[in-house]
Amino acid sequence: MATPAGPGSGGGLPGRQMVQALGSAHAVVERFRSTETYRRFKQEDIAQGGRLRGNREMVPREIFQSLMEEFGFIQSKPEVVSEAEFDDLAATSKHPVLYRGVRESEGGHQQFQEFLTGDHFLGRGIQGDGTYTTTDAQEAARYARKRDRGSGSIIKMALKPDANVIDIKWIEELSMSREKPSLFKKMFKAAYDAYDRGDEDRALKLEKLHDKMWRKWNIDNQALRNDSSNWALMVDADAVKGFGGVYIILNREALWVQDKPYQYKPGD
Repeated sequence: MATPAGPGSGGGLPGRQMVQALGSAHAVVERFRSTETYRRFKQEDIAQGGRLRGNREMVPREIFQSLMEEFGFIQSKPEVVSEAEFDDLAATSKHPVLYRGVRESEGGHQQFQEFLTGDHFLGRGIQGDGTYTTTDAQEAARYARKRDRGSGSIIKMALKPDANVIDIKWIEELSMSREKPSLFKKMFKAAYDAYDRGDEDRALKLEKLHDKMWRKWNIDNQALRNDSSNWALMVDADAVKGFGGVYIILNREALWVQDKPYQYKPGD
């Protein structure tokens, strides 16, 4: 489905088709460079003397948060439906029913309601950032029960038929396909050749130019490669299909959510 406010060049195409339309992983990075998030990040990085580049943990996370805000995904809400409506609608989805266990204060459902009507909670995980869900109701129930010590809620949801869901394995293939440009290797060799000829001035100029180009390339590569969700956002994904029955939700507008907490029963 179309994003509320994406970068504007994707036209809501599914991820693979979009990359084909853009031409390559390099073109996806160029799309990233067209965002306000990228421009702001670059300005902050310059202001801090390049220190943001060295923080491998926080940079992709901060960029993800900013992109989600820029695209309108923090405020976007799911479509809430009754239990009777949910079963009929979920049957039309191309994906399994999803569950999310959330911890609650005893007897309350605040976190459940927050998912339906509040700002989007951006979780962290080894498969990317976003809201983690699972196809396993029992797994969601374990999260909700705080390891069997307390109460919780289970959110039951389904992705709409037009949701753009990208497989994490494909994202990894895409991100790894962006190898270092051959021009860098040629410039590096040219600098060494200049040193061998005794042309130190030319060698130093080539080294400085190489370093400048490398910093520009690597800052983008690091920002995207270190978080699969950032790549997913650049191809207008509503969700990422991860490993082990995990689905990471980026755009809640792509969801139908049951209006009451799901009551798990062993065997469901």
